[in-house]
Amino acid sequence: MKASGKTLYPVKKIEAGKAKIQALMESNEVLGEVAEIVSEVSAEELSAMIAKKKELDSAGITADQQFITLGQMFVNAMEKQ
Repeated sequence: MKASGKTLYPVKKIEAGKAKIQALMESNEVLGEVAEIVSEVSAEELSAMIAKKKELDSAGITADQQFITLGQMFVNAMEKQ
């Protein structure tokens, strides 16, 4: 819509945009926390976890079992630090 040279946007569209921005900001905060935690684990250990995840995916292991296995690997890596 245009009115006197200005573009007007529907309120719903603006509110939806604000909600998306808020979600992205929250996501970035979480990613920052994850990055801080992961930075304490060596690259070799992260690489081993990624390889293990691929191995578990191809073996047909359930998501719950994968979570437990990878979680244990992560805890062990954190304890080494």
